Amino acid sequence: MTESSAQFEYDVAFSFLADDQTSALQLGDMLSDRYRTFVFPKEQEKLVATDGQESFTEIFGKTARCVVVLYRNGWGTTPWTRTEQTAIQNRALQDGWQFLLFIKLDPVATMPRWLPHSYIWHDFERCGPVGAAGAISALIQREGGTAHAETLAQKAARTKRAMEYQDRRRQFMRSYEGVNAAKANVGALWSAIEDRVKVIGETISVTAKRSRMTHEFCVLGTHLGLMLCWHNHVANDISDGYLEVTHWSGHPPIAGAMYPFDRPTRLQAWRYEFDLTEADAHVWRPTSGDKQRTFPTDSLADEVLGVFLDEERARATKQS
Repeated sequence: MTESSAQFEYDVAFSFLADDQTSALQLGDMLSDRYRTFVFPKEQEKLVATDGQESFTEIFGKTARCVVVLYRNGWGTTPWTRTEQTAIQNRALQDGWQFLLFIKLDPVATMPRWLPHSYIWHDFERCGPVGAAGAISALIQREGGTAHAETLAQKAARTKRAMEYQDRRRQFMRSYEGVNAAKANVGALWSAIEDRVKVIGETISVTAKRSRMTHEFCVLGTHLGLMLCWHNHVANDISDGYLEVTHWSGHPPIAGAMYPFDRPTRLQAWRYEFDLTEADAHVWRPTSGDKQRTFPTDSLADEVLGVFLDEERARATKQS
């Protein structure tokens, strides 16, 4: 039985990991001209001075007509997504699964064991944000929601938010504040990788090495070298700055490295830009591939080392 719209505060609520905030905000904006959406950064002011766990349980378990999970491995293991997962599971046990849509952001993500075996995912990489927004709209309407015309006041408010964010971002990117924030996060990234390498080094042969140049850093494995280099040459502008991540068949060419034998060969490279989100968080954004995905500095350390270990294993297998 379809419940009336009056029983729901939101047509759809989004659950996601912090790294995927940009994708959630994008989808929320694509739907907000027709539906009432809950994306936490936009609703933060409403939840000030409330019990966060209780509020999120109420939204995902009751007051949102539909729930969309932007899923990748790790969702459901952080404090907030764990709270949201529990609310979703309890609601599904009582009302069934029809209110729920999982959108898989990562092709290698594995389905949570508690989902029904017949459950169908929506593949974000294959269908993109437009396809995902269409699937969400279809779900809302199937569950009794009705698309409404955005009022001029709502459109003006949405436009104002977008313009204010772009102004903040532009000023941040072209300021000493932005440059200093980027440098601080680069230093934090080097430290985060060093901490993780110490743990990894207890299992396999891997070491971290800082260059004499503060903008360079490398990790050495048995079969592979990893180099990170922050490029930015303007004192008060990071618009064209980027972090380059490269894999090498040997010791990467950082300052002070000695090459008594064959020089290393560059194998592959990626770039990340330092950016400011709508929620004023500092993140790293890939310049190719899934450009909507963002990484806080600690998460980027995990991402870079995860790819490095995958390639180290692949090269070891190939040489065996």
